[in-house]
Amino acid sequence: MATARTFRESGTWGITSLDPAAASSSPFYVLILAALHLLFGGVQAFEWMPLLINGLAMAGCLLVWDRILTDVAAATPAGTLSPGRRFAMLMVLAAATPLFVLTLIGMEHTIQCLVDILLVYYGGKAVATQDKASWQDALLLFIAAYIVVGTRYESVLVVAPLAGAALVNGKFRYTGALVLGTLLPIVSFGLVWRGDGGWLVPNSILMKLILHDQHGEHVIQHLQGSLSLAGVMAVNVALSGLRLRPRWRALNLSGPWGVARLRSTLELVTRDWVAVFAATALAAGAVQLLTGAAGWLYRYEAAVLCLNAVSIMIQLILDHRPKVQTLVLAGLLAILAYRTIDASYLVAAAPADRRWEHVEPARFVSRFYPNQAIVVNDIGAMAWYAPSTRVLDLAGLANNDIARLRLSPTGLEWPAVADWARQGGAPLAILQICWNPIAEVIPDTWRLVALWTGPDNVLFGDRAIGVFATSQGAVATLKRSLTQYPRPDSVRLMYFDDLPEQAQARFMQALRVRHCQVVPSLNEEIQQWRARQGRPRQQP
Repeated sequence: MATARTFRESGTWGITSLDPAAASSSPFYVLILAALHLLFGGVQAFEWMPLLINGLAMAGCLLVWDRILTDVAAATPAGTLSPGRRFAMLMVLAAATPLFVLTLIGMEHTIQCLVDILLVYYGGKAVATQDKASWQDALLLFIAAYIVVGTRYESVLVVAPLAGAALVNGKFRYTGALVLGTLLPIVSFGLVWRGDGGWLVPNSILMKLILHDQHGEHVIQHLQGSLSLAGVMAVNVALSGLRLRPRWRALNLSGPWGVARLRSTLELVTRDWVAVFAATALAAGAVQLLTGAAGWLYRYEAAVLCLNAVSIMIQLILDHRPKVQTLVLAGLLAILAYRTIDASYLVAAAPADRRWEHVEPARFVSRFYPNQAIVVNDIGAMAWYAPSTRVLDLAGLANNDIARLRLSPTGLEWPAVADWARQGGAPLAILQICWNPIAEVIPDTWRLVALWTGPDNVLFGDRAIGVFATSQGAVATLKRSLTQYPRPDSVRLMYFDDLPEQAQARFMQALRVRHCQVVPSLNEEIQQWRARQGRPRQQP
């Protein structure tokens, strides 16, 4: 939303007009929001636009899934699907995503699920058919690939297998259309972005691939989402194997593997649109597991999980009896139960955390530091609710300088962060000190003025963010502003500004190694210091 507003108002692609930055991997969603901001940006109702867009996409997903089930059932001897079984399959698909969670998040993932499924279903039929490739279908495939990849770059994972199937089947026209449709949004946006000092792909993709802590662990890995995807893929593999096994045996291939045998095996898959659908879903899911088994609220793997679930439904209808269908649907619910329940709980509970953790600090900055710069590491709420503030993003999504340093052979180090903040004129920083890649680069020269604490954080676990003055001269002003801010009852401030300078420096050094685990020892040290000085203790 902040990028869309900035682009509409200034023509700069970034969260602020002073810093071009590609913080989103969905250029088309930003353009949609920018167009809506042109029409409704002057009213507060604009903040509801992402929910409206996602609500429409959610309805679109249900309609498309229902249409696919109807089409597939029409090819069976019964010619139809019972209402109860249709409802059960739709609800499993909705739970697998989970569709309503994606909708409430308000990002581009619901649209991605919709456009991906349309491309793989109709595109899979086009590349698998024995009919001669037509220019009309090639044009449609080009447009579809262009929309899918522009909606979310990660959708390259579903276009590539389709292009490969078309290539194996000798439909070079379709292969070219899919490849060109994929490359056009990436190259066109990449060239523009490189002109603004960026790279061929957005900052968000680059940074999320490289952000690891000092122990080499990916900082946004989410094992539960990965396990659910792996389980659904295992069911898809089993059903696909049952479908292809008789055809494989009928080929009667023998002898050592060679080009001819490999080609016959590939054609076994690529000449059946159901197998093309399944192979596309499995290939995209495998790459997702290897390179992107990460994310919160289960949104990153939602599209490929949806594809694998739809593939399962198609094969159940075509190849298996109602009893088997019921058994497999029950198994899918068991595989997805934790993921669906946890995502439902988080999407209901997490907004309260985001308010104290992001929205309230943004309103504080908007009131006391307008038209100034601030160092942060979570940019959305700060950029939106403090629009006149220049946001300096320590994660590198919204600032190319930090992204370039993180991509350098030496990586990002705290002296460079201190210089960067000083050159940007930022008097304060509000940072998630429990997030390892952030805590590890906070400079020694900064001073912790307060911990901004909340009652809970169901999504990330930590309950405090650090409010730092970037110089000793900025400490008094920052504390005075914090004491004057009418914060809600859920927010509490614990002050550490009176800690001796040597103790502050030791804390900053320990913070880079132990992260927020050092906070209890810091609190004990300052309480002892205050007792020796005859000052009142502050309850932890």
